[in-house]
Amino acid sequence: MNEMNNVDLFVGAISFEERSLVMPKKFVESGGKRENIKVVLFADDSVELSENISQFENLGIMDVAKCNRLNSRSLWEWVWGIACECGGNILIDATCLPREPLGMLLFALSVRRDYLQSVRVFYVAAPSCDRGGYATQNIKLSLDQQWLSRGVVRIRSIVGYPGNFSSERVKHVVAFAGHEFERLLETIVYYEPSRLSISSENRDTSTVEGASAYSEIVANKLRTEIPLPNIEPVDFSANSIFDTYKKLMAMNIDYEGYNVAIVAMNTKLSFIGAALYALRKRNVRMVYSVPKEYNSLYCKGAGDISEFDITEMIKDARTIKVR
Repeated sequence: MNEMNNVDLFVGAISFEERSLVMPKKFVESGGKRENIKVVLFADDSVELSENISQFENLGIMDVAKCNRLNSRSLWEWVWGIACECGGNILIDATCLPREPLGMLLFALSVRRDYLQSVRVFYVAAPSCDRGGYATQNIKLSLDQQWLSRGVVRIRSIVGYPGNFSSERVKHVVAFAGHEFERLLETIVYYEPSRLSISSENRDTSTVEGASAYSEIVANKLRTEIPLPNIEPVDFSANSIFDTYKKLMAMNIDYEGYNVAIVAMNTKLSFIGAALYALRKRNVRMVYSVPKEYNSLYCKGAGDISEFDITEMIKDARTIKVR
């Protein structure tokens, strides 16, 4: 892991998950300045969240923004403020940033890319099941506790241009299946695609053992629920921003005949790969279903740390630059 004392801005989120503490601690221990840390609080109240807030305070991290995760304007104001403040080197801890503000942040950085020297992403994976892991795989939890999120408040675009929605233009939804069946199903049904590409991650790319098997169950269940005669596969990696980006590029998606929407509900890393692809291919959009609630037992413990330098991909975005 590279030194962090040359980072001009660290962006992350406080969560009820232990994982949200890992990178801020490493940043401070590696010589990073506390005043360069910008964290946001989106999570709903819980005992676990209160404990983590206390630990952030013990680290001397006091610049904590509070945003309403259901209010897109609130999210955008925080994200845009971060982008306008940032110059030089930025570190994004994507671990516990929800997908909506994470996608907005990538977009905001792309339009301010001339002011950036480097953009690095860190991600702390879930640990193996024997050490806690995702609630969906944690056999120590009762069945009624084995879920990640529930309900859908609304569905909205977060990155990309929606295209020409004339009546003769059909829709193609590209979906990454993870562990949240309900939200992905509602999003697909909402868009009523004529063409659907859906898969779980490639098995050898899971960030935690057994995750791909669960994702595959979700993908297969969705194929039986969606009334389309032909559902195509989509190739992506759960553990790599770069591989997901390249594999989407290799799909040669037809933008002339379809309005294309990507619903990336697997890992944050595959989501970021898809979002960077959408920033490069401006005639595709990323869509997101806002959940009613998250499980405070979403993930227990922390696993391996991944690091990605996405500077070149941000610089290659085709968004209009803003000064």
